[in-house]
Amino acid sequence: MTYQARLARMDDAVNAERMVQKAHNIRADRRRRIAKAFHAGDRKALRKEVHAFFKDKRVKMSTLHKAGERHPNSIGWEAAAKMLDPFTPFPEPVNWWPMPKAKGGCRIVCDLPRPLKAIHYMIADVLYAQMDIPSSSSTCAERAAMPPSWPCWKG
Repeated sequence: MTYQARLARMDDAVNAERMVQKAHNIRADRRRRIAKAFHAGDRKALRKEVHAFFKDKRVKMSTLHKAGERHPNSIGWEAAAKMLDPFTPFPEPVNWWPMPKAKGGCRIVCDLPRPLKAIHYMIADVLYAQMDIPSSSSTCAERAAMPPSWPCWKG
C-alpha cells in the first residue's frame, strides 16, 4: 500500500470519527427538542420531533455506535444508518441463555444484535426525554441537575 493510499484511508477514518461525534451531539439536541415539546404540552410538535428523531440518520449512527457497532469509514456508517428502521419487524434471532446466580438459581440473559440494541437505545432516549431522566448519568452535570431523591438512572 502506498503512502498516499494509507493517508487517504487514515483521513477517511478520522472523518468517520468526526461524523460520529457530530451525530452524538445531534442526538442530544434532538432529545432536548423532544423534552421541550413535551413540557410545552404541544402534542403536534412532540409528535413531529419524535418522528424526526426516529428518521434522522445521524441519530441512528449515534445509537449504533453506542450499541457497539464500528465502521472504518463514513460510507459504512451511512449504509448502516440507512438499514436501521425501527418501524419494521426485526428479522435476526435473539440469543438467550441461563446464567447461574451466586446464591443458586439462574437468570435469563439475552444477547441482542447490535441493530436491535440501537433501536432500544432510540426508544429509551424518547421515553427518558419525556420523563426528565438522563439516558446516561455518568457526567457530574447531569447528576447535579437531578433532585437528590432521584436514583441514578442508566440508559
